[in-house]
Amino acid sequence: MAMLAVTAMAFQNAFIRVSLHESWTTSVMTGNVVTSSLALVALLRPMPWTRDESLQQLRATGPLVLGFMAGCLVGAIGAPRLGPWAWSIPAGMSVVAVATEARSLAKTGC
Repeated sequence: MAMLAVTAMAFQNAFIRVSLHESWTTSVMTGNVVTSSLALVALLRPMPWTRDESLQQLRATGPLVLGFMAGCLVGAIGAPRLGPWAWSIPAGMSVVAVATEARSLAKTGC
């Protein structure tokens, strides 16, 4: 079922980009993967973007997709070793991210 959901999201995002020629996404990471994939294909066959547009898209989304893949790999390796405690890592990272942003906002006075 999970892979069917992933396939549906990928199709939805590809449809929006290719058929409707829109740049918005319905799911952020799926959109980044779709954009990167389309940009890679467009390097070989320049549709829907030119070669320069494809390279620009890859520069924008490539690091995000690679970071996502690295996170998936770390999760796949760590989850069996940590068991139920594996859920504490993303929760802890979220707390650190929120605290860091709050500190940044406090410094700027926003």
